[in-house]
Amino acid sequence: MKRLFLIPLLYLLVAAAPATQPASPIVTRAHQILGTMKTTYYQHVTDIDPAAGQYNCDCSGLVSYLLRKDLPEHYKAITYPSRLKHPRAIEFSKSFAAAPADPKPADLWQHVQRVVDARPGDLWAWHKDPLPETGSTGHIVLFDSAPKQVAADVYEITVIDSTTKPHRDDTRKPEETGVGRGTMYLQTDPQGHPIGYASRSAQGPFLHTPMAIGRPITPSPSPATPAHPPDAAPGAP
Repeated sequence: MKRLFLIPLLYLLVAAAPATQPASPIVTRAHQILGTMKTTYYQHVTDIDPAAGQYNCDCSGLVSYLLRKDLPEHYKAITYPSRLKHPRAIEFSKSFAAAPADPKPADLWQHVQRVVDARPGDLWAWHKDPLPETGSTGHIVLFDSAPKQVAADVYEITVIDSTTKPHRDDTRKPEETGVGRGTMYLQTDPQGHPIGYASRSAQGPFLHTPMAIGRPITPSPSPATPAHPPDAAPGAP
């Protein structure tokens, strides 16, 4: 009798267990890049050859490559001028800011308003204001860690990006540019919204400019459910 009681109870507990957050496909690919990359250089013309381990691109070129490979519909949802080959940091930043904070099932992007709610796989973009006539429009990075609070209004985050200046604890050497992984710092307002960034120190200096965190919404996998309770025959009540 005890065995008959425990088996259905165990089955209910397994079925009710919360599903873990699936790994972000763009984080998975970014890790593959870091593990197989042989050469990299920061440049505005994207020149990526995975077979050769070559990743020459700027920040938006890297993110565009990741999205096109693993989340093409999300990539298509980012609008940008037709004269360009891919969105720039400013288009990503403005698209994330315009995305719904409480998305509906049909939405592809979510605006993560509070830094504390961010997670690996989110994208953080900012743009210069006013926008210069030439040169970089801003920057975009991929979160490779959950934010860690290190001060009342400062969070430490591990990021993957392509940049001209390595961050703290970076995989790139001081003189190297291009794709790599390092630590940045994000400053918030009293409500926890992102307002500033520092590339290498929790003490700053922090640069304040329009910015937003975007999350590509991917379908959650259905929880695995046993075809029948353990040790019970198919069709048994």
